[in-house]
Amino acid sequence: MKFVKAKLFGKQKGITLVETSIGLAIAAVIVGTAYAGFESNSRRNEVQTNSSLITEIISDAKKMFGQPGRYPALTTATAISSRVIPDSLVTAGTALNSYGGEVAVEGDAAGAFARLEFPNVPQRQCMDLAMALGTSVQGMAVNNTAGAAPTLWGIKDNESGTSMDVTALQTACDAAINGQVTLHVTFPRG
Repeated sequence: MKFVKAKLFGKQKGITLVETSIGLAIAAVIVGTAYAGFESNSRRNEVQTNSSLITEIISDAKKMFGQPGRYPALTTATAISSRVIPDSLVTAGTALNSYGGEVAVEGDAAGAFARLEFPNVPQRQCMDLAMALGTSVQGMAVNNTAGAAPTLWGIKDNESGTSMDVTALQTACDAAINGQVTLHVTFPRG
């Protein structure tokens, strides 16, 4: 009787299922890492853009309304018409930030300071945006509950004389309702 020897390990054509699986796993890791980097960079760019917009609005408001007796005339409508709020934010007479929130500006009746509201800030960007503004503002608060008083943080609040801290900011940002908060920025005259 003659045995036929089968060729089990002959010359292979193509790639095996194991090799394909390893290649796909490596590709998935690379794509996941690239996406995480892109998302982080995208968030950082959005924070930087919004920080620059807030700083620009404050600077322009101080230039146009910062003289004694002029802050009481500062409203969202006058800020839009005088271009304190950039045209890029204005749609049909309403100022909307990149988060879809309606930006509001109002001067203090006594004329000592003005406030800027920047709503719908995503929870994941709250701390970054607030820290980017840093000490360039007189005071800052985070409002995370509709109708509730804002939680103060970080820098000296000259309005109420209270000291604020970064821990309070983190707590307020972490307590975001529906994943969003409103930043309330207070700035003095010129």
